[in-house]
This record gives sequence, structure tokens and C-alpha cells, in this order.
Amino acid sequence: RAAELLAAAIRNRADLAALRHETESAERAIELSRSLRIPNLRLGAFYEEEEGTDEIKGIGLSVPLPLFNRNQGEVAEARAEVERLTAEGSAAELAVRREVSDALAQYRSAREAALRLRDLVVGTLEENLILLRKALDAGKIGASDVLVFRREFVEGQRQYVEALFEAQSARIALDLATGRTPIQLTPTQETQR
Repeated sequence: RAAELLAAAIRNRADLAALRHETESAERAIELSRSLRIPNLRLGAFYEEEEGTDEIKGIGLSVPLPLFNRNQGEVAEARAEVERLTAEGSAAELAVRREVSDALAQYRSAREAALRLRDLVVGTLEENLILLRKALDAGKIGASDVLVFRREFVEGQRQYVEALFEAQSARIALDLATGRTPIQLTPTQETQR
């Protein structure tokens, strides 16, 4: 599951996609700079007249020789830009991997806490509250005992709701880290996953 989330983050994150596009653009700039060092052949026709009688017509071919300017500076600059963007992309990818791993660990922890509280609140405390009511009706305990337990039950429910909120927040952080926008689940659906 973690490997799938990491792959999804690498594939879906807009910041990584932008760096990939910038790197591709810089690589094309290298190709362009290399192509500019090949001389442009020029073919042209000319016509001249010399002092009244001689007409000179012809075709000319011009080949500039790039002895000094072979566009090496622009090629080197484009290569340096590709290397910079590649390093920046690697660093960003590493940061995304760390972000996804941290978000996944946080989500798993929050989800586990919510599940434990659900079992405690929904299961044990509700059963005990029912038993206390029966004991109260039978006259074996006083109303103050039921009120104290009911307060504990309400506190357990509050902690459960907070745990659900934490689990949902962690899930949203995980979705943001992976660049996904999934269908929104209710807190109850989330803990049943």
C-alpha cells in the first residue's frame, strides 16, 4: 500500500510534473543550442553590370565557418540548467516521498486510535450503561452512580469523535501528499475501511 501511494504521489503531484516539464524544456534548449552551431547555408542569385557592356549573372553559395563561435557557451549553459533542474527534481521527489511516508504513518496511527476508542465507547461503555440502568431500576445503586458513569460515557464519546476528526484530518493530509482527490467518506465509513 505504501509503495502504491508513493507511486501515485510521484505521478499525480503537480509540483513534480512542473519540474519534469521544465527539465524537458531545458533538454530541448540543449538540442537547439547544438543545432545553432551548424552553419546556415545561403544560396542566392546575383546580377551585375560592368561599365555598360558586360553583364554578370550567377548563383552564389555562402557557408559561414564557425571557427570561433561554435555556440559552446549556450550549450554549456543549457546543460547546467538541465543538471540544476534534475537535482531540484530529485530533491523534490525525496521531499514528497518523506511527506507521503509521514502522512501515511500519521493516518494509520490516528485510524487505529479511533478504532480502539470506538470499540471501547460503542461496545463496553454502552453495555455498562444499560446494566447500570437496570441496577438503578432494581434499586441496587443510586442515581448519582449512574450520573457519574454517564459523564464518563459522554467523555468517552467526545474522545471518540475527536479521534474520528484526527483520523479524517490525517486522511486528508495523506490525500494532499499523494496528489489525489478521492471521494469523501463519512467518519463512520472511514473507520470501517
